[in-house]
Amino acid sequence: MEQERIIRESELNTEIAVEHKNREIQDTRLETERLAQQKQLQMKDEQLKFAIQAEEKNQKLVELRTKNEKAEADAKAYALREIMKIYEQMNVDVLKALASAGLDSGRLMALAFQGIADRAEKIGNLNITPDLLTTVIKNK
Repeated sequence: MEQERIIRESELNTEIAVEHKNREIQDTRLETERLAQQKQLQMKDEQLKFAIQAEEKNQKLVELRTKNEKAEADAKAYALREIMKIYEQMNVDVLKALASAGLDSGRLMALAFQGIADRAEKIGNLNITPDLLTTVIKNK
C-alpha cells in the first residue's frame, strides 16, 4: 500500500509538473504572439507616419505650384493690361493698318471694300472698273 501511495503521489507530482510545464509553454506562446502583434502595430504606425509625411510634402508642393501659377498668371495679365493701355491710346486707323500689315492683296482689297461698304451712305456713285475686278479675281 505504501508503495501504491508513493506511486500515485509520484504520478500526481508528474501530472502537476506536466501541467505547470504546459502552462509555461502556453504563457510563452501567448507572450510571443503579443510581442508579434505589438511589433506589427509598431510597423503599421511607422507606415502611417511615412504616409502622412508624404501627403504633407505633397500638399506643400501643390500649394507652392498653385502660388507659382497664380504669380505667373498675374504677370501675364499685367503685361496684357499694359499692352491694352497702349492700344487704347492709338488711333483706330493706325491699329487697322498694323492689323493689315502682312496681309495678301486680296484680303487688303476685301478690307477696302468693307471700308467702302461702311461709308456707303456718303458715296454718291461708285465705279468699279473691269481691270480692278480682274486684278482681285487673279489674286485669288
